[in-house]
Amino acid sequence: FDYRESGRIEEAIEIHENTLNSQRRILGEEHTATLDGKHMLAWAYRDAGRIDEAIRMNEEVFRSRDESLGRNHPRTLSSWNNLGFAYCVGGRYEEAIQCHQEIISIRTLLADADNPLLLKSLSNLAESFRGAGRYMEAINLQKETLTERKRILGNEHRDTIDSLRYLADTYLSVEEFEEAIT
Repeated sequence: FDYRESGRIEEAIEIHENTLNSQRRILGEEHTATLDGKHMLAWAYRDAGRIDEAIRMNEEVFRSRDESLGRNHPRTLSSWNNLGFAYCVGGRYEEAIQCHQEIISIRTLLADADNPLLLKSLSNLAESFRGAGRYMEAINLQKETLTERKRILGNEHRDTIDSLRYLADTYLSVEEFEEAIT
């Protein structure tokens, strides 16, 4: 993360690619560490604007985890969430929406309503709605997510603050300036 966070993205990509090649050679394509390496490389690709490569890498990780661990496993759901996020960043909003809706269905069955991962999925779905121009759906879901994050995590938690920012951004998108500042 340090290279990525310091803006030295090309160096980060090179390190992640070299690490992944070693993991593939030593551990095999399906090893958990190899899949984690693919995930890290996908993030670096995304940060560098190489969205198609990020999506491809996220698809590989999701498929591998789905086949080996099953659809309902937390690591599979996390990989699927990352894929949905990559689709959203890549402007593939309907695919992102479909991913997030399916993840929410599974997480709702598996976890209690207070699960922060469920709230993360709701937030990602709302962002996908916003990207797709489905602003009212985004606003309604963002309000719900913000309310639940305040209740569960508190007003000062980073995720709660992010929810507030996402809601304000959506209000600005529909030129509801008064709502955006309240």
